[in-house]
Amino acid sequence: MSMMSLKRIIIFLLSVFGTSSAVQGQNMAVDVFLPDLVSTNIIEYYTAFTPDGNKLYFVRRNAEWGDFSDKTPGHIYTTEYIAGKWQRPQMASFSGEYSDGAPFISGDGKYFFFTSKRPREDKRTEDTDIWFMTQTSSGWSTPEPLSGTINSKKTEFSPVLTDSGNLYFASMREGGLGQGDIYVCKFDGMRCNQTQNLGGQINSPTGEWNVFVDRAETYMIFEASGRISGKDNGDFYISFRQNGIWQKAIYMDVLNTEGSDLAARLSPDGKTLYFAQSTRGEVDIKSVSIEVIEQYRNK
Repeated sequence: MSMMSLKRIIIFLLSVFGTSSAVQGQNMAVDVFLPDLVSTNIIEYYTAFTPDGNKLYFVRRNAEWGDFSDKTPGHIYTTEYIAGKWQRPQMASFSGEYSDGAPFISGDGKYFFFTSKRPREDKRTEDTDIWFMTQTSSGWSTPEPLSGTINSKKTEFSPVLTDSGNLYFASMREGGLGQGDIYVCKFDGMRCNQTQNLGGQINSPTGEWNVFVDRAETYMIFEASGRISGKDNGDFYISFRQNGIWQKAIYMDVLNTEGSDLAARLSPDGKTLYFAQSTRGEVDIKSVSIEVIEQYRNK
């Protein structure tokens, strides 16, 4: 076969199958989400949809993966689905001046949480804290740092609010089991208190980050690093909640890659899992059917 014939076959296959790949051992496609519009050749991760699914917020950083310096801050962008088409993303009105990340919109659409390094009047350190906004008749309110026991002198990550009012997040605060741990606190609409470490079923002596919990608190997916010898990149783990107790986390072998796997989120209809993966210095948002978790439920 000539090189020209081989090239034509490759081009044909790409035109048919696009940017999809298969989950290991499963008949489920992993798709790059909105290539060249949302997922580009830099870093994009985290998805936060409004409850109607017609507006999306995500994080974009003009850097290579692994460069977390303040010279390459992340900002929150947004795009709308209008007339059957996602529009070109624009920077969110509340982002752009400081490093922002991890957007999350509550299931009822009332609250918008995100992380930020923006300055606080009551705090001199420049670590990342959790901020929030509320939905008003004119849009999102002015961002405020979440008060109570949630923010510490160290970095906080990935806030997620469930229907019960439990707010899950990761933190590098003192007193944890590892470099970063996953915690939960009780959100009352203004403050978050009664912060608790989720313990050894979830956390380890290495590091846990970028947590997601479904609205009913039946399962949790998070990123953990350093658990596997010789593999320092973050991988997905899943835990199921039974009788109010989080079970020991399981390695998600069908989704994990040699790069970093992180920032899991769920579509408003609960059918699609969105997440991010790093490949050759860039990070793209990808999607797969939520059915991918079922094989782990009874392990």
